Amino acid sequence: MKKLFAWCFFCILVIQNAQAKSTVSTTLVISQIYGDGGTSGSSYANDFIEIYNAGSAAINLSSYSVQYASGTTWTMTVLTAVVLQPGGYYLIREASNGSGGLPLPASDVTGTISLHSNSGKVALVNSTSVLPNGCLSALIVDLVGYGNATCYEGTAAAAGSNTVSIIRKQGNIDTDNNSTDFTTGTPNARSSSFTLPISISSFSVNKNGKNNDLRWQLNCTAAAITFELQRCSNGLNFESIYAESATRARCSMPFIFTDRKPLGINYYRLKITDADKNTSYSKIVLMVNTVSIREGLKLNPTVVGAQGTLKYFSPVSENIQWVISDMEGKVIKKIGGSVTSGENNILLKTSYLSSGQYQLRGYTIHGTTVAIKFIKE
Repeated sequence: MKKLFAWCFFCILVIQNAQAKSTVSTTLVISQIYGDGGTSGSSYANDFIEIYNAGSAAINLSSYSVQYASGTTWTMTVLTAVVLQPGGYYLIREASNGSGGLPLPASDVTGTISLHSNSGKVALVNSTSVLPNGCLSALIVDLVGYGNATCYEGTAAAAGSNTVSIIRKQGNIDTDNNSTDFTTGTPNARSSSFTLPISISSFSVNKNGKNNDLRWQLNCTAAAITFELQRCSNGLNFESIYAESATRARCSMPFIFTDRKPLGINYYRLKITDADKNTSYSKIVLMVNTVSIREGLKLNPTVVGAQGTLKYFSPVSENIQWVISDMEGKVIKKIGGSVTSGENNILLKTSYLSSGQYQLRGYTIHGTTVAIKFIKE
């Protein structure tokens, strides 16, 4: 069967039997898929799908569903009216294939979908109606195809098994390529009640002559933690440059590290691991010469009519997608474009918006801008 896959920076176009799917996931993403639960030797007694809020605002899930297909016909589980906080997980318990495996942790909703572990596709959909056959729908927020799936972002993720789930890696970063965004590993089901015993309260970088000084503060309730300071030049391929294990008492004290051999462009992040091997990641901070983080985003005026002017300082020339959302995090408009290194003045048309308050944020392959709020009169 002939398939054509075309890639662009902000979208993936999948064409098969005259059906197409374009996705950009800037808030909610599918973070884990586990199938064949309940079979002999399985890890869990039920299949499950896990959702993660990678955005900066809480999102009410009452208008969303997850849908699965092994072929062309989708089956659906409607999500509940949970308000999912940034960095939060949402667990969907699905069908059981027998009496094998351990019970899942308390889930946020229960469905009846039976997932194959070795091949299939799962869509997160901003609708409670079943998708048409194929993969053509503007309502799809995120799509994950694995094994021999007929639809996927970029290329399909590897297959799982009844003891292996498909897990989004690199701190739930979404580059719209299933094969690079996902890995396989031991199933680890997390719901909206899941919390790490460690959180990152602050993380910053400042120039100090030829060096870069990094400072961070953690909130700790765990007896012990391990953390890594990671760095890269492209925002994607991070490597550890410093690691330390700390007791609870040490964990609660500020940390300072001086990078004495910085790169030309430096992206930094923290990876925190607790005693149960659960991990979390900090925001990414950037240092290019004297620029420390992607700040410098302003809209003039802040109360707009038909249009306004975005002023944005970018440390590098790159593609960017501007996302306008309401105050509950629902995406209203996505606008693609590019910026050059330095100051950029960008015309933002807003005549199509209803009166009210909105949020604006930019997304690039290297990270995100700060979010700003504005009012449409």
